[in-house]
Amino acid sequence: MCLVMLLLVAMPARAVEVTAVTAGQDRIDITAHTERYAGRGDRLQIETAASPDGVAGRVEVKAQTPGTNPGWMVFALRNTTDKPIERWLVAERFTFIGSGIIFPDLDASRISAVTPSQGFVPERVSSDRADIFKVS
Repeated sequence: MCLVMLLLVAMPARAVEVTAVTAGQDRIDITAHTERYAGRGDRLQIETAASPDGVAGRVEVKAQTPGTNPGWMVFALRNTTDKPIERWLVAERFTFIGSGIIFPDLDASRISAVTPSQGFVPERVSSDRADIFKVS
């Protein structure tokens, strides 16, 4: 399962490294496996992670609001089992990390959309405390 999660761009970006997801993993911190892009305008083009047979594709994502300059985060997940796996992508809203020291951005949305390079579009899970997406 290859998943590209975004929040911004316009210039081509390189392919991301794949993070393996196994049935026995309860939690994966993808922070260390995420590439961040800023200052790229309202579109992001990126080469997808290569499939098991070595073929890489290309995907372009547009910002929800044209003419904006959002921040993008890109990561790739691969299900290493032969069965479907469900996980939840969670970004807490009430955290000081990266939200600004003088004027912290508490309770602001951290993830506006998740776009897969293939497969099902992750569904948003309603929550007042975090941005949550169900990833299959």
